Amino acid sequence: MKNKKGEQLLSTEVVKTVITVICLMFLVYLLVSLYFARVNSSKLSQAQESIDRINQALNHMELNDLKEYTLDAVSPSKWIILGYVGNEVKPNSCNGKDCLCICKDSKDSEQLEQCSDNGVCSEISILKDFAEFELGMRDGTPIGIKLIRNNGTIEVKLA
Repeated sequence: MKNKKGEQLLSTEVVKTVITVICLMFLVYLLVSLYFARVNSSKLSQAQESIDRINQALNHMELNDLKEYTLDAVSPSKWIILGYVGNEVKPNSCNGKDCLCICKDSKDSEQLEQCSDNGVCSEISILKDFAEFELGMRDGTPIGIKLIRNNGTIEVKLA
């Protein structure tokens, strides 16, 4: 009889321990998810601020008849800036028009989806096609971009 009570007590404690471990794992998962959601939200805000700065620079260039304009420290770091021009498939936020996007880098086959879901784009009808590049730091210096107006188009290059 003593053996039976011991087994019942042991099985009850095992069940409680398993439930506790499952709850702790769920809590850790929840905290990690919240952390990464906050980080991604912050990076999206940085990308939106950079797109806004680019649009302001383009307006400034147009108003002052400038051929070049350099923007320092375009962010977020480790994200890419790319253009969608011509007949290529574009992110949803481009509304089928040529646009400039700042998105988290992804595998080529998933880049369009990444820019549609987790990127920021701005319609720029006179955008010239350019090779995408990564934003961030180069030799300890923040990477900027140069906007060049030439023959009715806007070209984007590393500064």
